[in-house]
Amino acid sequence: MRVSVSHGPGAIEPFGKGFAVPGRFEASFEDESLPYAVTLGAILEEGRFSVISLTATRLPKGPPVTSEGVRRLPIATLLQFVAATSLLRVERTPSGDEVLISPMDLPDLCELAVDGPTDEVLGYVALIYRIGYAVGNAPTREVVQAFGISRATAGRWIAQARELEYLGPAEERRAGEKPSPRRKGRK
Repeated sequence: MRVSVSHGPGAIEPFGKGFAVPGRFEASFEDESLPYAVTLGAILEEGRFSVISLTATRLPKGPPVTSEGVRRLPIATLLQFVAATSLLRVERTPSGDEVLISPMDLPDLCELAVDGPTDEVLGYVALIYRIGYAVGNAPTREVVQAFGISRATAGRWIAQARELEYLGPAEERRAGEKPSPRRKGRK
């Protein structure tokens, strides 16, 4: 897959303990699995990526752009790819006066899962859960798939991540986190 991502003007948004993502991006995709060349723009609003622009361009010798073809585009998958590849690690300097923000790659999460729910694993559980929620996927299922664990184990690990405040409290019977007062006023 050929992907080009540009991060537009806007703040780096906190995305849980130790992580951040660009608050706005535009990404272009070309792949034989896609019927068109696709460019989408998105912003992070209240913990979810909202698509603000979408362009589908006919490929040479490709099918014409149709409303049916556009409806079949895997938007959540494309958003998830950009979110996972645009992650930033946020760390304080030893003096604590400054914050270092650096690009990061996700480690092999199945390999990490072998050690059980360590602090490091629970931090990544919260991150994967948050990414799933942000792109409109079932967050618990994303944890199951990313770590190669059962649904029951994923539920326990998510609960532990909440207890240790890697994830905020859940809204009753809904995926995600209750908005904190700090997040609520942000646009």
